[in-house]
Amino acid sequence: MDDYDEHCHYAAGLVGLSFSKLSHAYGFVDLAPEALSNSMGLFFQDLKSVENSIKAVQCLNDMVTNALVHVEDCLKYTSALQDPAIFRFGAISLIMHIGLLALFSNNIEIFRGRVKMRRGLAAEVIDRTKTMADVYGALSES
Repeated sequence: MDDYDEHCHYAAGLVGLSFSKLSHAYGFVDLAPEALSNSMGLFFQDLKSVENSIKAVQCLNDMVTNALVHVEDCLKYTSALQDPAIFRFGAISLIMHIGLLALFSNNIEIFRGRVKMRRGLAAEVIDRTKTMADVYGALSES
């Protein structure tokens, strides 16, 4: 898992760090601690790269579980975003990715084709996500 986390750090964690630093540089947010920014990026790492049946699903389930470890940090990070547009970008991404984790969990279909959130549900998330209460509401519905 440490090797996987290191891979995710370089593949996606650095994106979270860069997003935080850019948002701070433009005065949109206070600079988040690096651990929170990295955790947000790690959470968004693509989970679809393993190829082979039962072992793949077992690995996928481990990856989903590992990603869920970062949710609390993601919620802290998102709740600190004060600019409404930046907040919505982070909050919508967070809800969508948590929804994808639910779809991915224990799902062999990931390795046989595309598994994605229904467009109507995605549109609903985008339309309804404006506050932190909306984020918690979306998570409690899933």
